[in-house]
Amino acid sequence: MADPHPTPGTLKFAEIPRLPDDWWDGTPTSDPDVVWTVWDRATWYTWGANSGNYQQGPIGTVIGGGGMAGAAHGPTIGRMHPHYIGIITMNDADMPLNTPVYADLQALIAKGENVVIPIFVDHQIGPGYKLSLGTGIGSSQPNWGDIQKNVLSGIVQLGNAAGAVEIPQGTYWPDLRQSPPVIHKITCLDDISTIIDTVLS
Repeated sequence: MADPHPTPGTLKFAEIPRLPDDWWDGTPTSDPDVVWTVWDRATWYTWGANSGNYQQGPIGTVIGGGGMAGAAHGPTIGRMHPHYIGIITMNDADMPLNTPVYADLQALIAKGENVVIPIFVDHQIGPGYKLSLGTGIGSSQPNWGDIQKNVLSGIVQLGNAAGAVEIPQGTYWPDLRQSPPVIHKITCLDDISTIIDTVLS
């Protein structure tokens, strides 16, 4: 019997492990076991999407796009997986579409599931872990600051719902509206709230 009051899950800032190149066996309805040798069944992994590909298609279908959606660098080798959840980072006008995505992720956390916010080492900026939702391909978008305000606010919403928040030492958010970017360290949720309130206000 399911626990009626489960302990909320964890919001984790982490690099998303890449699935094996042959993880998808060609059958859209399948649930390849090899996925769970790399990923965790109780964890949901987020990535920066656009309004055309953020919604889940059948498992294994091509996402379309580059970066975290692409075959070259994407953790799923450019294919859909139910635990790979798109958050729109590409168009300010599409930000309302993220509202139900954040709500769904918050509900998963409330049931004890974990959610990963992607970070990675960007050697062009320097050491540490760059928060990567919309700070790659999405950084060239008009109204990038407003897009990031939505994304960061969603992260705070998820963090407030979580039983714990794990942020590796050296994690940062880059303000890419200037060159070189201004680096803002992230050690806790309050640091993200400060970015929203003072840098992106």
